[in-house]
Amino acid sequence: MAAAVMGCGPLGRRCSCAGHGSRLLVANRVFVAAVAVFLVTVGGVQGLSDDGTALLDFKSGVVDSSNALADWNASDSHPCSWSGVSCHRDRSVMALNLTNFQNNFAGSMSPSLGNLTKLEILNLSNNMLEGPIPTTLYKCVSLRIIDLSGNQLSGSIPRELGLLENLQQLTLASNKLRGPVPEELGQLLSLSLIDLSDNNLNGNIPLELAKCP
Repeated sequence: MAAAVMGCGPLGRRCSCAGHGSRLLVANRVFVAAVAVFLVTVGGVQGLSDDGTALLDFKSGVVDSSNALADWNASDSHPCSWSGVSCHRDRSVMALNLTNFQNNFAGSMSPSLGNLTKLEILNLSNNMLEGPIPTTLYKCVSLRIIDLSGNQLSGSIPRELGLLENLQQLTLASNKLRGPVPEELGQLLSLSLIDLSDNNLNGNIPLELAKCP
């Protein structure tokens, strides 16, 4: 009986050490997890901003034969260093200017552009974009300049553009737009330039546009 007790002593100590090592391992894992949570909380680890996500969605619908948008990277935290993109101080997108690149962009305009709520300048002129102008652009309430001229855009001019109270320039010339000019454009009291030439528009110019400066 005494021998049995003596034999358990070393075994007991080894068990105690093993238990101590397990507790250290668990504590280490808890510490690492806590650090990761802290980094996420303070912004040390971030995903791409909402504006960046919207731009990547736009890129997915565009044919970029010259790979001009190669630096539009989903691993970035914001899109402010991307080609053709300018930002406000808070890193929200202020301007998207994709004109006069080496090769023209084809494809279509994604409705996700409407998620760029602080966008002031949208210049996609002189490309080969097709399809409709997204009605979601009305959500870009800070827009001052829209230039989509020199593309192959089709469909009608969205009435929703008349909701852009800060719009100063609207250039949609040289596309394949059809239908009447929406009278809602007459609500754009800040509008100083409008060019709808070289399209397939019909009907009369709305009298409401006479309100524009």
